[in-house]
Amino acid sequence: MKHAILRVRNWCLDHPWPWLRNCWEWLTTRSLFTTIGLWIALMLWVYGQN
Repeated sequence: MKHAILRVRNWCLDHPWPWLRNCWEWLTTRSLFTTIGLWIALMLWVYGQN
């Protein structure tokens, strides 16, 4: 899990597009609750498909 997080972080930080460069900060600070909410919604949707 930690590997995946680091890979996402590095990908975001190295990305040439400025709005993507902010994604690590976005994921870890301001929208932490939004991110959790999206994960829960995604999980519920995936389980709903079965």
